[in-house]
Amino acid sequence: MIQMDFNFPDETIAVRNMVREFSSKEIEPLSRKIDLEEYFPVEVFKKMGKLGILGITIPEEYGGAGMDYLTQGIALEEISYYSASVGLSFGAHSNLVTDNIYRNGNEEQREKFVTPLVSGNKIGSLCLTEPGAGSDALGGMRTTYRREGDLFVINGLKTFITNAPVSDFFDLCQGGQIVLCIHSNQGGRG
Repeated sequence: MIQMDFNFPDETIAVRNMVREFSSKEIEPLSRKIDLEEYFPVEVFKKMGKLGILGITIPEEYGGAGMDYLTQGIALEEISYYSASVGLSFGAHSNLVTDNIYRNGNEEQREKFVTPLVSGNKIGSLCLTEPGAGSDALGGMRTTYRREGDLFVINGLKTFITNAPVSDFFDLCQGGQIVLCIHSNQGGRG
């Protein structure tokens, strides 16, 4: 008979408790405003960064906690209990952008993008969904890019980009791969 241990490690329980307490104090009081006014709590993201919540899976050398995806998932669950909207933004920022750049980027990209994303000083978005393709990253995307000198020319449409109105960095997907990380020159206005 195979036995499995379903108890969480002590470190994961500590993160869960910390995120729960933080979310009840910082997110819950804003949850109605967030949903009714389409308000993005930038100040909450900065506080999450200071507490290490935005870099749970990122190594300490980049400002993260160096923990596992189980702990990340539990933190997401705790945040989402108080606001599904903040939970979605947290997941997109931390997993789809920050963790993805860390795992797939080079050292220069990690230093340029990961550290400020983990700190909460910058906010990230993943540009995946297209009007005619949904999120079919492998078969339906039509967006293209090409390099012209030091610049990239992007042709195509993206839609439903979580965090876009406040993002500083945009990961652009083409053909199932993140091909570019675009820095917004508009101060978090995409």
